[in-house]
Amino acid sequence: MSESASILTPDTFLQVLGLPDIERKLNGAEQRIALFALAAEFLGDQAVFPGTTAPPTPTGELPLRILGTSLVVRLTGPVEAELKALIAVGAYILGSGHPDPQAITLVAATALLTRIRKLDVDLGERSVVDALGEPGGKSARGIMLKLYGRPCRHPRSNCRFRAGDQVHCAISLDTTKAILEGLTAQGVLRTLPYINPPEYGVVF
Repeated sequence: MSESASILTPDTFLQVLGLPDIERKLNGAEQRIALFALAAEFLGDQAVFPGTTAPPTPTGELPLRILGTSLVVRLTGPVEAELKALIAVGAYILGSGHPDPQAITLVAATALLTRIRKLDVDLGERSVVDALGEPGGKSARGIMLKLYGRPCRHPRSNCRFRAGDQVHCAISLDTTKAILEGLTAQGVLRTLPYINPPEYGVVF
């Protein structure tokens, strides 16, 4: 079984999982290794241990083996989707400037993913938090500039901050501030200390 498995390594796992965009966002080997550890921790809970009977592998789908272990994983649709979501959240935490990539654990990533899924897309919360995880300004103005005038990040939503063309974002600075303050009050975000005007980071 393991002989025909595709082996996941820190250097290849993002390509194997079809996540090249995340690869391009990472800054060095330490961040990639941190995401691999996150993926391996999640997959360890889904693994088939030696000597157990695994379900048949669908045609054209190879099982995955985690480097350095004898654990074999077959990704079903829901499991693969959850794994990719967790890796994206891990990359988001890294993009938010967390100083210690090795602190990204499965518990922390799962908790943040749960909070992100509860954000209101139509009220702009999801877009603001998405922008916060990208390089660049973490202040209300910096986040607004990542959104205003650009194509809507969630075009299938009913976001109330679209421009008249229903394509581009028209969020204002005051609205961005209000969303950031609201999410901080909810415990989703935190203000970074000793910075004026305030800058924000995710809580995880």
